[in-house]
Amino acid sequence: MRTSLTYEVRESIVRLNLRRMQIIATLVFYTLMLVTGIHFSHIYFFDVEKNTPLAFASLYTILFYVNMSVFYVNHKKRLNINPQTIRKYERYIQTYVYSMLVLITLITMGDVIFYNHIAIFEVFYLFIAALLILKMHQFVLPAAFTTIVFIVASFMNSTNEQMMNILTSVLIVVPTGMFIQWMVYRAQITSIKQQVLLQKETAKTKELTKQLQEKNEELARIASHDVLTKLPNRRALDLKASRMLQGGEEAVPVTILIMDIDYFKQYNDYYGHFIGDEALVKVASTLAEFAKKYGYFVGRWGGEEFIMIADGHLPHVTTICEELLTQIQQLNISHPCSECAKYMTMSIGVCEAEVRTIKNVQSCYTIADEALYKSKAKGRNTYTVQSLMSI
Repeated sequence: MRTSLTYEVRESIVRLNLRRMQIIATLVFYTLMLVTGIHFSHIYFFDVEKNTPLAFASLYTILFYVNMSVFYVNHKKRLNINPQTIRKYERYIQTYVYSMLVLITLITMGDVIFYNHIAIFEVFYLFIAALLILKMHQFVLPAAFTTIVFIVASFMNSTNEQMMNILTSVLIVVPTGMFIQWMVYRAQITSIKQQVLLQKETAKTKELTKQLQEKNEELARIASHDVLTKLPNRRALDLKASRMLQGGEEAVPVTILIMDIDYFKQYNDYYGHFIGDEALVKVASTLAEFAKKYGYFVGRWGGEEFIMIADGHLPHVTTICEELLTQIQQLNISHPCSECAKYMTMSIGVCEAEVRTIKNVQSCYTIADEALYKSKAKGRNTYTVQSLMSI
């Protein structure tokens, strides 16, 4: 099964193999303690030659340090797997497999010579085959090497009956291990591909959900803001009023300013709607900066009218109104058709009240609008404040 694997699949395989190498290393530690005890006991109880256990001990020591190194690297070191380094980790895993099988083969060859069994090889070979995810061609070479070594060792140091037992074990274990490894590889690859695909689909779904949420927020912003001036519209104003009254039935102090550009119809007729829209945008921008400075709500009330809402009563409402009038005048927008100034000006109507319901807020709008008309009656470019304890 030599298929081309995506980077995500390769990365998952590498990470799984690295974790499973730690399991194999742990098994090696416990097995070495057991086998070392068995081999050294033969020195004293079964009169085995002294150099045999020493040879075994050298191979065991190498096997121990190989797995200790693997355990340390995989467990302690921070793994940095990316498209540039993944090939290095794949070679590292392949080297570990080769090293393990070669060392176990050499150790087991001694067992064949002196004890006529291949138990250690059977355990670790099948364990590696069942745990690690390797392509078949990666597993064939070490398997062929071990088979040849055991055949040679059995011919050199065994009787015919012993040789046949060892060969039978080898010819059963090696193909069985290869079959297990092939089945494990197929099953794991299928599972990993499904997981990677699921992760991609999940990531794609999250991204689409995020985009949809952003679009919905953008649509909500557009729906609640005036297209020309970018200020909140009446829908946003209704939401503001609703939030303002969320505290319950207690009266809420509020100050509402309704502002109207003086003689704007004449300005539009004189300059045209394009220049008129530019003037509206400049006024709106000035009001938005002013509202941001003091923490007020400002929106477009309609046409050339704007509304500003302050939570609570303003102790210096007249100062606020005068500052607003001054800032509009300082825009120096020429207005030849104005009957109150040579530049664009604004009239303001203010209502200070305590409200309990949306109906009260709407009444406050009406009172502020009436105050605005009083400002116009006084000659425009001025303000009128009406204060009520409650509505």
